[in-house]
Amino acid sequence: MSRALDRVTFPAILFSLFIAGCGPRAAPALATQNELPPTTNPPSTALLPTSPATEMPPSLVVAATPPSEPTATYSPEIVATKPEEIAGIWLVKNFVGQGGMVRFPADLTFRQDGTFSFDEIDDPMHIFGGTLAFVGGQVTLDSEECYDEAKALFYHCTMTFTIFSTLQAGKPVRIRLESDRDTGVFIVNVKGKNLMLEEP
Repeated sequence: MSRALDRVTFPAILFSLFIAGCGPRAAPALATQNELPPTTNPPSTALLPTSPATEMPPSLVVAATPPSEPTATYSPEIVATKPEEIAGIWLVKNFVGQGGMVRFPADLTFRQDGTFSFDEIDDPMHIFGGTLAFVGGQVTLDSEECYDEAKALFYHCTMTFTIFSTLQAGKPVRIRLESDRDTGVFIVNVKGKNLMLEEP
C-alpha cells in the first residue's frame, strides 16, 4: 500500500516542485517570414586593445613632412651706380610710422629719369619724393617733402644709401638699401631689407 502511494505521490511531488520553481514566462515570439532574428555584429576592432606585438616601434614611426616651396635663386648682387640698376616699383610690406601708431604697405619708386617717390598703397597717399644722385657707389635721396611731425611742417632733407641690386637679364628684380645711420623713420623701415619688385 505504501509503495503504491509512493508511485503516485513521488511523480506528483516532482511535478509540483517543477511548477513552483518556474514562474510564468512569455512564450517566445515566432519570427514571421519578413522578420528574421537579429544578427550579432562582430566586436569593433577599434575598441579592442592592440597587441604589443602589432604596435609600431617608435623608432620606425615616420612623420609626414609637408612639401617645401622652392627657394628662389638670385644672381650675385651688385652695387648700384646708375638709375636703371634700381628702376622699378618696390614693395615695403609693413611701413611703421608715428612711433608704431600707424602701419601700412607702401611703394618706393625709383625711375630711370633720376627721380623717386614714396607712396602709401591702401589710402593711396603720396608721402614724399625727390631726386637721386649717384656718387662714389652711394645713392643720395634729395627731397623737399620730408615732414617734421613735431613741428608739423615740411623741410629739405637728404638720405644716403648704398643700394645693392640683383639683376636678371639686365633688369633689377630685388634691391637692398644699407645706411650707416639708424635714425629717421624712413631709414629704419627700409634699412637692410630685401625689397621685391612689385611692378617693373
